[in-house]
Amino acid sequence: MFGQKSRCLGIDIGEKTLKIAQLRRLGDKTQVSGWGLLAKDRPNLNKDRWRTEMFEDISLVLQVNGIRGGNASIALPDTLVNTSYSKIPPMPKEEQMNALKWEAGKDSRIPVEDMILDYISLGQVVEGSDTLDTCLVAVTRESAVRELCRRLKGMKINVRSVEFSTMAQISCFLRSDESSGITALVDLGELQTSLIVLNEGQVRFFRTINMGGKYISDMISQATGLNWWEAEKLKETGVGTDPGADEELSRALRGSLESIIDEVFHTFHFYVAERKEGAVERAVITGGGSLMPGISGFFQEILGIPVRVLDPFQVCIPSDSLRDREKLIRKGPQMVTAFGLAMTE
Repeated sequence: MFGQKSRCLGIDIGEKTLKIAQLRRLGDKTQVSGWGLLAKDRPNLNKDRWRTEMFEDISLVLQVNGIRGGNASIALPDTLVNTSYSKIPPMPKEEQMNALKWEAGKDSRIPVEDMILDYISLGQVVEGSDTLDTCLVAVTRESAVRELCRRLKGMKINVRSVEFSTMAQISCFLRSDESSGITALVDLGELQTSLIVLNEGQVRFFRTINMGGKYISDMISQATGLNWWEAEKLKETGVGTDPGADEELSRALRGSLESIIDEVFHTFHFYVAERKEGAVERAVITGGGSLMPGISGFFQEILGIPVRVLDPFQVCIPSDSLRDREKLIRKGPQMVTAFGLAMTE
């Protein structure tokens, strides 16, 4: 799940969305040669099993947008991947894998016999008199991955690697930003917000916050009496301070975002206390939630550090012949995972 193999097609399977990007190299530049984004009112998974309609949707997106098959990397929905930040005593690599799998088996709903586990080392920390290895661990269902690969192979798509969304975004981030210093990559997803701290371009810390775009929409719905889809649409008004804005809507939107940002703030403090590497110097926002107007300024106001939304088009140039090219440019931050998956190493 942390593979970095060469690839040209990225398929980001979200909770209720499909985001697909095809890239090609043009000299020293990368061009977006095809893309597609489909949002639905039903989840792609039903009790950890793929809905048949999802594969029909993927086929339709490929066909409508003229995207060919070939080698691909896939990002799985958050509901299918359990991620954790683990600390264990130093030990040989084989023993480390067994220890992490045993630890994951205690907390995961996935049976050990159906478990795929991968991890990356994040360095060591000192706790009292003990030195511990820290790891970012990802666990998913082997049966679901095998079924996904089998069904996609029938569409002439050869799955080369499987990742989770925030890790896939790092490829895009590192090409669009200076890797010096300490930066937080904040992925505002549908069900959760994932936060990765990088120091000099190396992953050093990870945390999942169990609030995302759905939480914000739910809070708006409760405050205004609107249904969930109407509340989802209202997020497009952004988090500005327009004096003519609906007071209840503004309070619900800002309040729900403040809850997420407070967790980000506390995570920064925990990182500083544990790692002793210095404070987080800047934050970069990605994911569907980053499309809300004014969100970077709102984050910056609370966190007190520079914050910006990741612009993937610093590294991926949209082809002039693309279908719905202007829409792609508007939706760019939402496509970061698909771009990161599709980038050729």
